[in-house]
Formats: sequence, C-alpha cells, structure tokens
Amino acid sequence: MPSPRPVRHLAASSRWAAAALVVAVGLAACGGPAARSGAHHGARSGVTTTSAAGASAAGGANGSHGGTGSTTAGSSGSSHPGGATSGTTIAGQSTTGTTAPPARTASQAVSEYVQAIVGDNGAEMGAVADKQALALGGVILDYLVIDKEQGGTPTVTSNQSTLAPSAGTGTSTVTFSGSVTLTTTVSGSSAPGTYSYSLSGPLTVVDENGAWRVTNLQYDNASVQEWPESASGEVNGLYVQVGFVLSYGTTTTALITMALRSGNASVQLQNCTLTAGGSGANGVSDFTGPPQPTGLLRFPRIKASPTSLALHFTSSTGQNDDFSLALS
Repeated sequence: MPSPRPVRHLAASSRWAAAALVVAVGLAACGGPAARSGAHHGARSGVTTTSAAGASAAGGANGSHGGTGSTTAGSSGSSHPGGATSGTTIAGQSTTGTTAPPARTASQAVSEYVQAIVGDNGAEMGAVADKQALALGGVILDYLVIDKEQGGTPTVTSNQSTLAPSAGTGTSTVTFSGSVTLTTTVSGSSAPGTYSYSLSGPLTVVDENGAWRVTNLQYDNASVQEWPESASGEVNGLYVQVGFVLSYGTTTTALITMALRSGNASVQLQNCTLTAGGSGANGVSDFTGPPQPTGLLRFPRIKASPTSLALHFTSSTGQNDDFSLALS
C-alpha cells in the first residue's frame, strides 16, 4: 500500500510513544466465536496481540487503507513484487506498455489488484486501488497478517479471470464485467482451512491524475460499501480510533486501532456492538500484533449507515474500559 498514497492515520503524538499494550480476545469475546461470515477465514478465539503503541494508524497492519490524496506506507521491496508486470493478460487483453488505450491500462490495474492479494503485497495494493476497493483489499491483507501471527501459513491463488472492460467505457473511467475467484489456504495454525470468495463486476477503474486505480467492485456478488470514520476516545489511558466501517458480502467490518498513554497493560475485549438503523448487533474480532494493534470487528451486514460502536474491555486488574463511539 509506497507510492504517494497512504494510510488514514492518527497524528503522531509523543504521549503514545512508550507504552506496551496487550489485547486479548477471550473465548466469548465480542459475542462468541462465530465464523467470519462473508470473509475468507473461519472463526478464531483466544487471540492475543502485543504492541508497542506508538502513533496509531487507523489503516491496518499492511498500511493498506488509504484515502484519496493520502500517502501509503506499506511493505518494502520493488514496486511490483509478486504482482502483475508488463505482458499480463486480463480476459485476453494485453496490458503491455504505458501508452496503451484506456481499457488496456485499466486492465493492468485490475490484474495488479488481484496480484496484490495473491502476493500479500500492501505496497502494490496502495498503488493500484482507492476508496472501497482499497479498504476491502486492506482488510483481506490484514487477515493474512493475522493468519501468520497465529502460526499459520496462508497461500492465496486465483482462477482464470473473466474480468473484461464493458462496451462503451470512457477515457477516464472503465467498467469491467466478469469475475475472478480467489482461494486462501491456511496451514499450520489453530484454524487451518481453505476459503474461497469472488471479486466481480461491475468493477470500476478510474484514472486519478494519470494513475489507474480500482475503486469499487463486488465481493461474493454483493456490493462493497465503505463509511470512512474518525471517531476516537480515551478511557483510563487506553485510546481507540475507528478507521472505517466496510460492508462486503454478508459481513460488515469495523476497523479500529489502539494505543496506550503510558506504562504496560493487558486488556480483554469482552463485547462489541455496532448500531445501524436503530438496531444493534454483536460481533466477533481478531487483532494484529506489533507494532500497533489493529482490530477487525465483524458483524452481520448492516442495512443502514452505522451510527455507533460500543466496546467493552476489561483489564487484567479487573478495571472496565467502556467506549461508546458515535459514527458519522
């Protein structure tokens, strides 16, 4: 996710610079060990992540959640490690060359978006995606990070893509139809398995100041919708910020990041509730590890805009840390 496109982040502040935070997800955390409905992994419980809490980015483990005009920090390496390069083909269309017609240049962005997931490449994701597609790609890559931190070895493969530009597309926006199925196989962890999901059209690629980026698509034949958020709060020295809420497939995920004002602490997430359209639903969660804890809180897909997120943490000393965050 580095090209000049970056992560939605909290402003750096020295008050969060020297703390160590352990976030534990208990056996009944966030409403119980339900499956990652609509996502590509099964349920987990007992997850523990440790973080040296510095400036906390509401962007995910891979630095993969950016916004228009933001700058993305991500994995190091070449600009296309593991991704599509010149000569890649999407539905029979060569993407070779920098002066290709718009449909061909957009096809290269689509190919590289898929390859960023296959290659677990946050830097590439940030270079070829924006808006809903960027948030979705970041969530998928964050789950791969969690798999690795839990001792697993995730491998992502894709089938032959049928994504192709639709007739009558313009010079600055190209719409694709068709689909590609990705399969994640996790071995060596407490939750091994194989999970498949589809990315399909209508998939939109937009020319953003000379750079073609995937901006929206369908996940498992359902629309992807993002609500960028900036809600934050501090309770007993524990700081939480909401990066965004994202609906895809049959799931809605809220991404949060956490930091600690000072010292060391161990907290356990006991319950999380997302309210939308006047009704609330409990969720399940996973957290990434160092250098900053990012939480992916999953709920059944909401049918209206989210209005609030409630979090109930308990510390190792029995202290309650309760957050009620109003969402925009």
